[in-house]
Amino acid sequence: MGDKIVVTYLGVDFKRGKCNCDMKVADSLIKSGYIGQRECAVLKMSLTPEEYLNPTDRKHRYWMKKKWKDAKKRYSFSSFDPKDHAKGMYAINTSMPVRCGREMADSYNRPAEELERVFGGFKLEECPFHWAKWFGAFDQGCFDNTLVAYILFRRIGNMGFYSMLLGHADHLKHGVVFGLHYYLYTLFRLLYRGVGLIMYGDWRDGTEGMQFWKKRCRFKPKVLLEVE
Repeated sequence: MGDKIVVTYLGVDFKRGKCNCDMKVADSLIKSGYIGQRECAVLKMSLTPEEYLNPTDRKHRYWMKKKWKDAKKRYSFSSFDPKDHAKGMYAINTSMPVRCGREMADSYNRPAEELERVFGGFKLEECPFHWAKWFGAFDQGCFDNTLVAYILFRRIGNMGFYSMLLGHADHLKHGVVFGLHYYLYTLFRLLYRGVGLIMYGDWRDGTEGMQFWKKRCRFKPKVLLEVE
């Protein structure tokens, strides 16, 4: 007999009825199986930033601290308006032809001028419970503080998820993606205490490198269920 598969469930509250926001993003997550069916990569926001950066496993702790040490020396982190950094986003998007074992979709190859038009009407925030916002890592060694990694973070009730997360190929070795992720973890613990967890796609999705990154960043496999 094979090993028994244990599935761990975790409830999420989308705060339906708390505002007049369109819940199409939440409904699409349910329709696609990210809520209620798939085992997703989930990070609970229960630890302080210091505790998060100090796991008991020595290898995990060394990896996380080294990545953060490298990143904070080279980059600054903040929210940003995407239409003001379309050239940097285009450079990031096209710096690698393949990510997570798949060729980059055509939508990532749109020129900077087109991205500026697309992002011209992007809503940065909507309400306290339902919003989307871009966060980026900026190269402090460049005179124009070039964007070298970005995350589109969406909040739905007490859950947040990484809708997009990309780093420039030339900066991945310096821990830019982990640095941006840890910056957000710290920010959410301080300013967005209502965010109880972060979801980052299917637990099994991506290459071995991506799965390694999720495990090192202390994501765990969970099936998310909507509760009221």
